Amino acid sequence: GGARDNTLNNCTLTGNSAGISGGGDRFGTLKNCIVYFNDAPNEPNFSGSEVTASCTTPDPGGTGNITNDPLFVSLAMTNLQLAAGSPCINAGSNALTVGATDLAGHPRILGGRVDMGAFEAPVRASVSNTDGPITSVDTNFAIPSPSIIRVGGVTESVAALRVTLNGLTHTYPDDLDIILVSPGFLEGVLVMSDAGGEDDLNGGILTFDDAAGAVLPDAAQITTGVYRPTDYDVDTFGGITFVTNLASLLADGVNGDWRLFIYDDEAGDIGTLDSWSLEFEWYVDPTNHFVNIANPTPAWPYATWATAATNIQDAID
Repeated sequence: GGARDNTLNNCTLTGNSAGISGGGDRFGTLKNCIVYFNDAPNEPNFSGSEVTASCTTPDPGGTGNITNDPLFVSLAMTNLQLAAGSPCINAGSNALTVGATDLAGHPRILGGRVDMGAFEAPVRASVSNTDGPITSVDTNFAIPSPSIIRVGGVTESVAALRVTLNGLTHTYPDDLDIILVSPGFLEGVLVMSDAGGEDDLNGGILTFDDAAGAVLPDAAQITTGVYRPTDYDVDTFGGITFVTNLASLLADGVNGDWRLFIYDDEAGDIGTLDSWSLEFEWYVDPTNHFVNIANPTPAWPYATWATAATNIQDAID
């Protein structure tokens, strides 16, 4: 098993096994932990354990426990950090926290309340371009080209970047080369190139993340999901130096105009993209929190008017 007769605070136990029971833990005391996806003939996650403010299944009783899937970034790649939307974010007990940093050396508490598990989720902020559909043009760049997202006022050291294509449709997706270029127009990533073969792509929502567990298929149909940037052919576009991962685009800072180019390299097929967005993450709580009582979509860390809190108390908590 993973552990036995121990007291564990903010630990993640997954992928362990035992011959009888307690693949994750036996007879331990678990606080702010994630104990999930372990294996044993009986009681695969825990056996005889005292569990508090933790994520595991089945329900162990006790105080503050949840049984939902913890939503790791990529279980297949053993990336056990918490993905956006994880129920373990801000779900632990601050009173049970030990130490000032998580397993990766980041602050142990962000957002006012500790997360369950070994890794504290970063602060995430997103910005979108919703100007309207981008339409592909045979053997040319799409209209408009480029589509731009302007980022400003970010003073934090950004640790990761994701890009999401919302509502991507094309009758032959293998024709598409989709390029994200950083501010300064110096470097770009082919987030999607020559992938998906001939099968229609209808309204797909594709998120590209360096930590994703899969790449886009070469010839099979593309489905909505999270993928690493995928390029099946060597393409060149004048003046742009291509790097292999999104994190490389962060080297010169994130403020400025981010450009998305879509190039259709063959004739005879059509497509559109409804909108696209960028998501940045960092490990420092923002110093400024905005309040807008009319905001329909408040979201921590209330760092922009688009995500502003609707009352002062939320903003300061």
